[in-house]
Amino acid sequence: MRDRFDLSGYWRGSLELHAQVDSAAPKTICRDFYVPLAWNLQIQDFQWPSQTQELSAITRPIQNQNFTDKERKFSEGVVTYRRTVVLDRKPGMREFLVFEGSNYKTTVFINGHKVGECRNGHLAFEFDVHDVLVHGENRFEIVVDNRRDKEACPQEQFNWKNYGGIYRPIFIEYRPKNYLKDYRVLPRRTAHGWAVEVRVSLSRAMDATAKLGIVSGGEQREVEVAWSDCTEARVELNFDEPVVWEIGQGNLSEIELILFQGAQEIDRVDGKFGFRTVEVRGRDILINGRKVRLLGAAFHEQHPAFGNSVPAWQWVRDLQLLKYSGLNAVRAAHYPYSRGFYDACDREGVLCLAELPCWQFNGYHFANPGVLQLCRDRAREMVLQLGNHPSIIGWIVQNESKTFESGSVDFFSGINSVFKSLDPTRFTISAENPEPPEHLAVVKKIKGVPTHDVPPTSGIIDAMGINDYSGWYGEKSTYLPELIDHVTSKITDRPVIITEFGAEATPGQRSLQLTKYSEDFQSELLCRHIHEILKRKNVAGFFIWLFFDYEGSSISIAGINAKGLVDLHRRPKLAFNMVKGLLERHEENSG
Repeated sequence: MRDRFDLSGYWRGSLELHAQVDSAAPKTICRDFYVPLAWNLQIQDFQWPSQTQELSAITRPIQNQNFTDKERKFSEGVVTYRRTVVLDRKPGMREFLVFEGSNYKTTVFINGHKVGECRNGHLAFEFDVHDVLVHGENRFEIVVDNRRDKEACPQEQFNWKNYGGIYRPIFIEYRPKNYLKDYRVLPRRTAHGWAVEVRVSLSRAMDATAKLGIVSGGEQREVEVAWSDCTEARVELNFDEPVVWEIGQGNLSEIELILFQGAQEIDRVDGKFGFRTVEVRGRDILINGRKVRLLGAAFHEQHPAFGNSVPAWQWVRDLQLLKYSGLNAVRAAHYPYSRGFYDACDREGVLCLAELPCWQFNGYHFANPGVLQLCRDRAREMVLQLGNHPSIIGWIVQNESKTFESGSVDFFSGINSVFKSLDPTRFTISAENPEPPEHLAVVKKIKGVPTHDVPPTSGIIDAMGINDYSGWYGEKSTYLPELIDHVTSKITDRPVIITEFGAEATPGQRSLQLTKYSEDFQSELLCRHIHEILKRKNVAGFFIWLFFDYEGSSISIAGINAKGLVDLHRRPKLAFNMVKGLLERHEENSG
């Protein structure tokens, strides 16, 4: 509801690709770059195939977790955006430069002054630029460096396309000197209906009041919020029969805050939230007091046309397709997505696990206090920015890190404590490798269930996630049910969720012999595993890896990780309909 000056459009730009990786590329690529859109999608004319590249549909895959220079090519560098912006100053207002997403290290200069720097590739951030702006022409220079960094979050090694530059909306927002900084909505059930606690923070300590209104279904409530030389205030409202957010239904309620100083209105914000509760009770997950089984698939923030700048309407279509397949949940792997994605989950009633990008961390990171602090800061920002989305029911603390190495418990306890202290309304989960210290993707032969105990980090989090690719990277497809039985015999006091399993299928490749990379092999393996999971009542759910194919930085067929139920363009493979039919039969039999 605040005034904004949109900075989307073409900016003059210069791109310097990673010198050690792209030695054959031009030293500097000078051209106009569109914002918001990753620069990777805007230099296609520089990306020519090798003379020896296999161009047929069936290509020998690269099964290597350690990315190579070839796989990193045209994906890392430093881009500098320049633009002169004509601005009108608004009396009594301050200007904030807001980035909803810029990957990774972003440094801002305005009119020759350094405004600030941020190392945050997947969440929104902002700078107060009031003191460096002038009325009229302003020279903007924004430098974005997405070269991989071992001490970043995510760290140097990760297996998704390393998009660079400003890829989500960027704008200048006008705010009063004193403004509404943040609000959290915390609904809960009561003996007579529902209560909503609303926590509202101001930009600075002051004496002020606000009118807070909530509309839910046919009920409307208003209350006054008051501050006396402070920044934080809490109020509670009671509802008899509000509209309740349910799985498969986008039942959202509305909130509006109007800030007054004396009798003068100085700021106004609004938004949506959902009346719903999340509870972990023993091995079960309960939504609105009812036991729910998570039937999900993982996503990546990617589309062949938009890269990682996926528009909100596309997310709605993707989630509608996911629901049509019989699934009810999505794992937003392996980093925070755009607000438009979580809005779409809210709208469509899809359960979501949001993930901190701690992907395959190891002892080096566990021993580094700076990395821990960076991860804790990112966890805090996730809760503050995403905490009002009813679709998000849990926070994934890490994925496939070497949690048996020294220091892992203290490291992830420090992160988990941030989630739990700021947000006791959701559960935390850790997606673990079942067979350390090797990453499971390179395990070629599995002789039996692990001989060791469960990962030491299993005692930190509220739910235990297991990633397993038996039958694909491992030769023995029966290993998954054996592993489930082993883990559930050790962990009896909290939910166990299979957070990854799957197989690749080249679109259109069919085989009577169920050969690997065929749609038939993928379909048979997925249905076998899902059947084994569903018949075990002590498993709280699963997430197929994954819903749609995506471009990865390793483990790929001609650059594509093809484990999706649908291809890059959202066209269903054989497994899509086979899984859909399996889930429909299971629902009929259990109902």
